Amino acid sequence: MTMDNDQSKKDAVKSSNGNVLYLYIGFGILLFSLAAVALHSYKQFSIISQTFSNEMNGHHRQSSAATHMRVAVRERAILLLQMSHFDDPFLRDEYYLRFDALGTQYQKARLEMLDTRLLDREKRLLSMLDKETSVLAPELRRLAELLSESISHEKSIALLNQTLDGQAAVSNILDQLVEIQIKHYEAARLENTGKTRRQLTQFIVWMGFIIVVGAVFSRIVVKRAIGQNKQLVLANQELERLSGHDHLTGLQNRKSLMEHLELNFEVAKRHNQKGALLYIDLDGFKSINDNYGHHAGDEFLRIISQEMKAFLRESDVLARIGGDEFIVVLLSVDSDEEVQVVARKLLRKLSAEYDIGAATVSASASIGIGFFPAEGMSVDSLIKIADEAMYQAKESGKNRFYVGNQA
Repeated sequence: MTMDNDQSKKDAVKSSNGNVLYLYIGFGILLFSLAAVALHSYKQFSIISQTFSNEMNGHHRQSSAATHMRVAVRERAILLLQMSHFDDPFLRDEYYLRFDALGTQYQKARLEMLDTRLLDREKRLLSMLDKETSVLAPELRRLAELLSESISHEKSIALLNQTLDGQAAVSNILDQLVEIQIKHYEAARLENTGKTRRQLTQFIVWMGFIIVVGAVFSRIVVKRAIGQNKQLVLANQELERLSGHDHLTGLQNRKSLMEHLELNFEVAKRHNQKGALLYIDLDGFKSINDNYGHHAGDEFLRIISQEMKAFLRESDVLARIGGDEFIVVLLSVDSDEEVQVVARKLLRKLSAEYDIGAATVSASASIGIGFFPAEGMSVDSLIKIADEAMYQAKESGKNRFYVGNQA
């Protein structure tokens, strides 16, 4: 039984260690999963952010170029109109230089737009714009040159009206380009918001899933750990119980008896209570082993142990200290005669016949009695007195008790 409980304890410890290992592995996997999800989400957010940034940069360049082209076209028209109203040649020359600079600005903005990624509609509008400006640009330059010279106000107004009709078509195309850029910017912003929301939702779902799995895993591991810990505690309790009990009869063993005696010996001294120790040795036990085998002998010891235990009071102590030797401790006895009555009853029970399988066996006993406490007495001296009294009983013919000498 002791070996079985030792093995149970080892199994419980091994299982507990296994749970710790599973806990480390499980949480390692969970942490790795969390890190993987976080890294993946970070990469996705970075891609979305970078894509949106690139798109915004492209749209900004296109929008800025279209705006500059539109501003250049309209300011050139305004300059032509102003040139037609002033007769000062120096002022007209200044306006002409500004007109020429705006043309250069228009061409730079156009090249800037062509350098971006254009959609089909934007390419078509630019193509239309180039056709219009290819016809209109020479006319505007000739008009600007004429206006820089001193032509009549009436003639300049007539030429200006003819030219500005074509300028309106160019401005309209540029307005469409600017409107397209605004729509593209808004669409890109909405698309980026949608992608970010979807990615965030995926991240939350995965994190929630991992957390739930982690919680379930932790609950399983903790539950198993608690169960194994209970088994370990029970195994320890059983081992502790067995360490103080005889494995064959379940009675207290010598170790437990000595602890019990040490405690009650001092209590009896302090409260001036009388107690007795009965040292019992079976007389005919060897013949049972010889005639019927050790299995029958063990069964006989178990039977008489239960018989004695049932007879004694709950406060009394019954211990097997080895082989066929037992000790009974009677606490709070009123007189020597009371102890002797108990000894006689024990002798009758021990000498009775008991059925073990097909055999009927019996064995008498010799009992030595020692009383405590006494002046200068110790637990060891008490047991020695009762042991010597038991041998006196054997020498006197067995199947009897003998009271030890306290002197």
